[in-house]
Amino acid sequence: MPIPPGAPKPDFRKAPLNYLMEERTVEAIYPYCSLQGDLLGYVVRLKDKNNYKITPTLTYCQSNLGRTSWYWKGFREKRSPYGLEKIKDTTALILIVEGEKTAEAAQQLFPHYSVLTWAGGAKAVLKTDWSPLKQRDIILWPDNDPAGCEAMQKLAHHLKEMGNQEVRIVSLPENTPPKWDLADPIPQAWIANFLTLSLEKGEEFSNLGIPYIDRSQPLECL
Repeated sequence: MPIPPGAPKPDFRKAPLNYLMEERTVEAIYPYCSLQGDLLGYVVRLKDKNNYKITPTLTYCQSNLGRTSWYWKGFREKRSPYGLEKIKDTTALILIVEGEKTAEAAQQLFPHYSVLTWAGGAKAVLKTDWSPLKQRDIILWPDNDPAGCEAMQKLAHHLKEMGNQEVRIVSLPENTPPKWDLADPIPQAWIANFLTLSLEKGEEFSNLGIPYIDRSQPLECL
């Protein structure tokens, strides 16, 4: 359900939410909003005593008995991207990464960007409604693993089919650690050059030794 005005805040100590909280703590809560800024639900990052993490979705629902409450239930198809409200009144270039934690880290690294992501992981990239990004310039930064690269390739082709003319994929250096993303410490092998990086449109940084995708190249992770 759309979250009505005056809806209570989620209470993780009580039913129907407390069953997931046994031996788990809340590490982070990520609000998903509409383009206008209306709250649609949350992705919650939970971890247990062994530091194992899960990221269930929290939405406001009505049960078969007519009870309205917060439930551990996923978003419907054609989901809103995380951070969508950032693009409403700006023409800033859009950077899309994988995962809410990574998006928050990337936003700190690149404050002149609007950083977005999606819910559900690499395999769910096309379950999100990307149409609000039509005709916007976009850079995709994949996690350094096959699933992340494949997800960004799919998204790149989807955005091109949607009519976006400027879609680029960051190509990470060969010495980047496996599964690395922007929420991880910057690899020492290229930290000096990375810190000089500005992703402002039109800047030439292909000779700095940092991740970059040439606009003339096919849409793929190189």
